[in-house]
Amino acid sequence: MRRFLLHSIILLIAFFVFDKAAYFILSGCAKIQEDNRLELLLNGELQHDIIVLGSSRGASNIDAFQLEKHLQKTTYNLSYRGSDVRFQELIFRKYLEHHSAPEKVLLVVDNPYAILKESTLGMRYDRLYPLAHYNEVNSILIEKNQHSWVSSFLYFLRVHPNQLVFNKEEQKSKFPFNARGSQLLPDKSTSSNNLTFETTVNYSNKNIDPAKVDSFKEIQILCLKNDIQLYFVFSPDYYQFNERFYNEFKTEFNSNANFIKYSIQNTEYKNASNFYDISHLNHRGTRIFTQEVAESLLKTN
Repeated sequence: MRRFLLHSIILLIAFFVFDKAAYFILSGCAKIQEDNRLELLLNGELQHDIIVLGSSRGASNIDAFQLEKHLQKTTYNLSYRGSDVRFQELIFRKYLEHHSAPEKVLLVVDNPYAILKESTLGMRYDRLYPLAHYNEVNSILIEKNQHSWVSSFLYFLRVHPNQLVFNKEEQKSKFPFNARGSQLLPDKSTSSNNLTFETTVNYSNKNIDPAKVDSFKEIQILCLKNDIQLYFVFSPDYYQFNERFYNEFKTEFNSNANFIKYSIQNTEYKNASNFYDISHLNHRGTRIFTQEVAESLLKTN
């Protein structure tokens, strides 16, 4: 009996050590992430007057640092490449949980994919896995069926094999973040040399994702409750602006929101040298559009 108890105690101690080791593995993975914005957010270190949300168009087409200098309001970009509005809502909720409400939120809308069942935009679980040692992040992953509820008690169940990268060099993006979270694209790319202006973009409101519609409305509700000025921003693409989507979106979400649409008459947005690819501005184009956004915000005020 004593031998059994001794073996049981040794097994429990070994299991405890193994589980704690998993915690240190997770926290070590978090420390080498180049994109540490979410961890800064969870630690309440991103208090700013203006917050930018969006996918890659938000990350690349608005320079938060330039916007800050122009408006004299602290500005930070919390856009995530490849994210949809459900993830953007999650980021915004977490921001409000750990910070005072900002004055303004700029939500860059993907025209015409923002509310469609679009596979290229989704929940950025890869940004959550490395922070699973935070209980609130793990709770999100449990809620989204990415982790078992047992992981609430065991750290080793929070370790995601695809995130076990310990080489910081492997984490580096070819598009580095600037001091205010924007991820600007270089002025020259091989794709921009071959761009052709598209005159039509497919869009059907029969393919709408109700969950994404709900997330847009939840963001509106959060802004209303917290006395935040919300702006839906439509940035330039190298194709014909989809007026049908814009009008339907504006009809659906026009309560307590302002709309900033790039100047279609501006010939700079028909110039391929201002684009990195068909959907994203390069550094030069971003400077032009960010200036336009800044002027629109000043007019609104």
